[in-house]
Amino acid sequence: MNQIKNAPHQSANEVETQGKGNNLDPHFEFDKTLLPEEIINEIDGLNDIKEETTGEQLLLSDIKEIPCLIEPFLQQTGLACLAGSSDTGKSSFLRQLAIKIVTGEPDCIGFKINAKHRSVIYVSTEDLERETAYLLFRQSTNYLPKNLKGLRFVFEINNLLKELDKRLSNNLRTWLLLTAFLMRMEAI
Repeated sequence: MNQIKNAPHQSANEVETQGKGNNLDPHFEFDKTLLPEEIINEIDGLNDIKEETTGEQLLLSDIKEIPCLIEPFLQQTGLACLAGSSDTGKSSFLRQLAIKIVTGEPDCIGFKINAKHRSVIYVSTEDLERETAYLLFRQSTNYLPKNLKGLRFVFEINNLLKELDKRLSNNLRTWLLLTAFLMRMEAI
C-alpha cells in the first residue's frame, strides 16, 4: 500500500481513500486565472453538459431537410469546407457568394440562396487588403459601393478567434467565410 502523508485537515479515512479516484475534496478551490484562457474556456465548457436526445425523439422531431444557405449543398448553420487545388477560384467564389448575400441576390452561379441576413464577415488569410480591393472591384462592377456595406473583411489573423467572437457577439446574424484553414506547426 502506498504511504500518503496525512495533511492536517484530513482524517485518516480520507487519506486512506486517496488515489482511488473517489475522494474529490468538495472544499478544494483551484485558481483558474493561473491557466491560459483557452484552457479556462475548456474547463468552463465541461459544466455545459447537455441533456441527451433519443433516436425516437429525433425521428419524431419532424425535421425532413437541412436548411441550406445555397441549395442543396451548403447548410445555413455549421461548418462546411470548400476544398481544391491552389488558384482554382475558391476565394473568388467565396467573395462572389459574399457579394450575392449582402446585396440580396436570389442565386449564386445558378443555385438558390436562402440568406436570412445581409451580413458577411470574410476572413482573408491569403490575400492582402490591396489585392482584395482590386479583386472586389472587378467582381462588383454591377453594384454601388453602398450595397456592399454589409460585407466586412478581416485581414489580421492574430487572435482571430477572439476577434471573431467579439464581432459576432455584436451581430449574431452574420455569415462567416474563411478563405483557408490555418495550420500551425511547432517544433517539439
